[in-house]
Amino acid sequence: CGYSIFWFDKIETEQANFSKSPSFQEAIQLREDLAELHCTLHRMTQNQCAKLESLAKAKILFETDYLLKFYENKQDSKTVGGLREQFSSDPIKTFLDLLEYGGREENRTDLSDARYSKIYSHYSYIKNQTLESYKAFLKSHQLLSKISITPLNLFRANFLHGGWLHLLGNMLFFIVFAIFVECRLGALLTLFIYLVGGSIGMFLQTKFFMEPTIHLIGASGCVSAILGASLALFSRQKVKV
Repeated sequence: CGYSIFWFDKIETEQANFSKSPSFQEAIQLREDLAELHCTLHRMTQNQCAKLESLAKAKILFETDYLLKFYENKQDSKTVGGLREQFSSDPIKTFLDLLEYGGREENRTDLSDARYSKIYSHYSYIKNQTLESYKAFLKSHQLLSKISITPLNLFRANFLHGGWLHLLGNMLFFIVFAIFVECRLGALLTLFIYLVGGSIGMFLQTKFFMEPTIHLIGASGCVSAILGASLALFSRQKVKV
């Protein structure tokens, strides 16, 4: 486990260095230039421009929908989760929607401006090139993500942790509940539930609930399988810990 933490720490360092790469930095700079032009075209207020500039500088390049959700939460919006209305009254939403979904009806008028369209096209090209490089990074390090689901990656992800607190937190819940499950079912069946349940949980989470560029690690799925077994076996009993 200590080795897995050390190994993953090295991966996180490489991941941080990726965000400092020339292509990543160029894409962020192009997005800032696009935001500045967007501000001018829409004659936004100084306060709106400041908010937009802050969002454009964020080190989130691929899943820009998170920026929209973050902005909507800040605005106490009730439209989190893809329901976007009244774009014309909020040019910040229009800009973020353009970054994530391209030239839709809500923002097509912006792309009619030649300079705006040129910067956006260059930004999209650099972003896509950087995205392909990042996908190759995930695959080369066998990290579990939507684009790299393999049996080996599923198995390895269960043993990788982001730090000692991550590992100890999982193991605390594990040891409390696994003792009772093992006493009832035996070591081999408990191990089977732990590994298979964790891998199934990892697969479902990655396949249906994760963005392509986000990878998943940790034994939380395995521990949840043990918690499920404990609930099934002892749901009507008081268990003294």
